[in-house]
Amino acid sequence: MFPIEKDLEKTSDSSLSVMLYISEDLAWFEGHFDSQPILPGVAQIDWVMRYTTQYLVPDAQFSSLDQVKFINPILPQRDVQIDIEWHESKKQLVFHYYSMDAEHRTLSSGKIRLC
Repeated sequence: MFPIEKDLEKTSDSSLSVMLYISEDLAWFEGHFDSQPILPGVAQIDWVMRYTTQYLVPDAQFSSLDQVKFINPILPQRDVQIDIEWHESKKQLVFHYYSMDAEHRTLSSGKIRLC
């Protein structure tokens, strides 16, 4: 249930940038929605946590969403970029999803509290 990872750069000990291709055959799209599939927010949060525990904070545990905004839908057959920053003093992740089209629009953003 993961997208195709095209590039990954650990920009510092506490930040990461990942380029993904969102394939139309991801199970996340099933039933969400028939007329125009969009990537559910829970998938976006899941991927942020996956990359966080794999590259930034291995023993991280999700605690809560402090803030989340789904600004533009993530559609299948698109390239997106996720930027993740870990703020250890606050025990907080800050993430942004961006489109990789000419506009480089913000698709979603948020803050996740870890414990």
